[in-house]
Amino acid sequence: LTNENRALYTGLTGVGSVLPVISSLLWGWIITEFGFTLFFTLFILIVLLSFFFIYKIDCENEFKNR
Repeated sequence: LTNENRALYTGLTGVGSVLPVISSLLWGWIITEFGFTLFFTLFILIVLLSFFFIYKIDCENEFKNR
């Protein structure tokens, strides 16, 4: 970490703390507008998609070098 990129790093850290607030508001709005059924359906879909994308990550070369 140098002085040149310190402001960029601090800015990115601040943006990271805003994302949980935005997602909480979004999920709360989905629950109030559409109910828990859509919320849990979307949540399960996101979890399954994350498993799919994690499975598709190609990390073999990185582990072969160790």
